[in-house]
Amino acid sequence: MKRFYEENREAVFYPLTVTNDTPFHIAVYSRTKSPLEELIQIVPNPPIAKADDKKNTPLHEAGAIGNIEAAQVLMRCSPEQLEARNALGETPMFRAAAFGMTEMVKYLAFEVRSSQCDMHIQRIRDDNTSILHSAIQGQHFEQSLELHGVC
Repeated sequence: MKRFYEENREAVFYPLTVTNDTPFHIAVYSRTKSPLEELIQIVPNPPIAKADDKKNTPLHEAGAIGNIEAAQVLMRCSPEQLEARNALGETPMFRAAAFGMTEMVKYLAFEVRSSQCDMHIQRIRDDNTSILHSAIQGQHFEQSLELHGVC
C-alpha cells in the first residue's frame, strides 16, 4: 500500500469504495496505526477528515471498531473530527458507544473534555436518541454503566 501511494500520490485523494471511503477510512480498519501514519506522511495536508457517503470520518470508523491507536493519530492530525456529526447526527464518541467500544468511549470522552468540546452534541443524535439509549439498543448493557460515569 505504502509503495502504491508513494508512486501515485494523487490517489490519496480518491475514494476506494462505492460509499466513498477514502484510503484513510480503510487504513483505520487495519486495527493498528502504522498504515494511517504512512498515508499521512505521503502527502502534505492530506484529506484526513474527509467523510464518506454517510458522513462518517475516519475517526467515526476508528470509534466503531475500537482502534484507539488510529484514533490517537487522527486526533493529533485532525482534532476537528471529534465534533464531526455523521448523517444520523452521531459523533465518533456516540458511534463508539453504539458499537460497544467502552475503552474508545473513555478515550474520546477524555479528548472531548481536554479540548473543551461541547459534551451535549456527544450525547444526543439528530433523532434525539441518547448515547445511553443507543448503547442499550445495541445490547451493550455493561457499557451503559460506564457511560453514566463518563458522559
